[in-house]
Amino acid sequence: MGKKYAIVGESGSGKSTLLNIISGLYEVDEGRVNVNDTNLKDIDLMSYYDNISFVKQKPDIFTATISENVALFHSYNDEEIKKALIKSGLKELITTHPISKVIGNNSSITLSGGEEKRLEISRSIFKNPQVILFDEPTSGLDAENENNIGN
Repeated sequence: MGKKYAIVGESGSGKSTLLNIISGLYEVDEGRVNVNDTNLKDIDLMSYYDNISFVKQKPDIFTATISENVALFHSYNDEEIKKALIKSGLKELITTHPISKVIGNNSSITLSGGEEKRLEISRSIFKNPQVILFDEPTSGLDAENENNIGN
C-alpha cells in the first residue's frame, strides 16, 4: 500500500500504450499480462475496474453536472463529491459554482486543461481504488498543483 512506481521513457516509447494494456483497454497480440499471477484475460473486468482507476493524458469531460462528472454512474452524496474535488485542487471551482452546475460542451462553464485533469483526478479520489494509473499526471497543471499530485 502507498507505493509509487514510474514508467519513464522518451516520447513515443510506449508508456501510454503500456498503461492502456495494464488498464485492460488494449489487448496484447502476444504474451500475457498478469495481475497478481493471474492472466488479465481470465479476470472479470468489472471486478478489475472496481479496483483500478486510470487518469488519462486527455481527460473525458461529459456534458453533465460537476457531481455526475466525478461520480461517473456511481451513487454519491454531495459531501463525498466536494471532498474529492477539494483534494484534487478544485476548491475554487466549487466555491464559484454549485456541484449541480452542468459542465462540458455547450455549457456556460469552460474548464482549463489543468481543471479538466484535476476533475479526472477527483474521479479517482472519489472511487478510492487500490491502484491509480496516471498517464502524464502533471500535463496541464501549474507548478503548485503539479507538486500536490505526488502527495
